[in-house]
Amino acid sequence: GTDEQYQAAFFNVYKDELVSVPLWPCTGNHDMDTAYKYLFTTNTDGRAGGVPSRNQLYYSADIGNLHLVVMDPWKEWMEETLDESHVGWKRQLAWLEKDLASTRRQWLWVVQHFPQYCDGNYNSDGNEPLVRLRERLVPLFDTFGVDLALSGHDHSYQRSHLLRGLTGKSDTLDRAKHFAFDGDGRTSPVTKVPGPNSGTLYVVAGCAGGTRPAGRFAHPAMVPFEANKGKRGLAVPSSLVIEIEG
Repeated sequence: GTDEQYQAAFFNVYKDELVSVPLWPCTGNHDMDTAYKYLFTTNTDGRAGGVPSRNQLYYSADIGNLHLVVMDPWKEWMEETLDESHVGWKRQLAWLEKDLASTRRQWLWVVQHFPQYCDGNYNSDGNEPLVRLRERLVPLFDTFGVDLALSGHDHSYQRSHLLRGLTGKSDTLDRAKHFAFDGDGRTSPVTKVPGPNSGTLYVVAGCAGGTRPAGRFAHPAMVPFEANKGKRGLAVPSSLVIEIEG
């Protein structure tokens, strides 16, 4: 995460796109240097919508019918400690609740680096930071009707069913209780109603920086892929594109 590394691997590579494409950056556990705060300007004051965070590392913005929330569990918490009484983490959670409660946009996405569910090179059942984040964030996502929770970290692609209320390990999953929609989106669209406890799609998109294919890809909350012999994930170098219509 040094200035030189950002220049070589990001700004030089995407110099043409960055002329016209807005950038909404999100920190992860490889942003270990202090260069990030000098290289990126984020919507800390709410001029692009959302509740002002007054913190460069987490923020929100309104983009058409989308309310985008970008969180930072790393620099403002886990880089220092897993103690949830950490002042920076408590302040961020308070801002998050206020921001989620204030938006009236049709679509609500939350982006942060660490997945709530995964079984690639990381397993969300036994990885303590992922367990802590799942227990803390899933109830908030359910309460405020978050549509998409997007993460990286696990160097693979995994996409969940439409989930609600699953704060425990994978062996606690109950389809009748935790699936807000019976289909998985492969043959027909996943649909949901707005409002609390209506379900969230959890997507892990960590393939852009290289893949680690040794995972089991067996988390039952995730959708199986025929291209990977029915395993619930893919390790193929790629990027993720999402379109909003209307």
